[in-house]
Amino acid sequence: MLLKLGLLIGSIKSKKNIRSLTKCHLYVSIAIMLLDLILGVIVYLMATDRGSKHFPGYLIYGVALYAFCKMISGGINLVKAGRKNSPVLLSMKSIGLVDAMVSILMLEIALIDTFGDINTEWARTMMAASGFGVWLIALVVGVLGVWWYLRKKL
Repeated sequence: MLLKLGLLIGSIKSKKNIRSLTKCHLYVSIAIMLLDLILGVIVYLMATDRGSKHFPGYLIYGVALYAFCKMISGGINLVKAGRKNSPVLLSMKSIGLVDAMVSILMLEIALIDTFGDINTEWARTMMAASGFGVWLIALVVGVLGVWWYLRKKL
């Protein structure tokens, strides 16, 4: 949320200057890569059973619906923003996609905790594998944002 707010403030201050807007996209991409380091720590804590989330009762179904809708719309919106070639839209949608993937990861932990045994080796392996996948995709989103900036600059 703070990253989106910073992007919005940066795009307002740039006064629609395309060079400044592409620089905002670069900063967002670098911030995504830096936040990806924190995500790596979270994945480690999940895999070593130091962090779990539990939703009471039927709330987990609402969280699941929200996370899946967020993931689908995040992917679709990122593709649409890439076609429009707008740096601010691309940055917003990149943030949205990474946010949706982290939501899915947290949902996975809550589902395993609610409906299974989080202390089994299988659960830890599954959380580590999916966490690494989310971490890798978030890193790729950040690297592609920097690549997009460098390509536009040339």
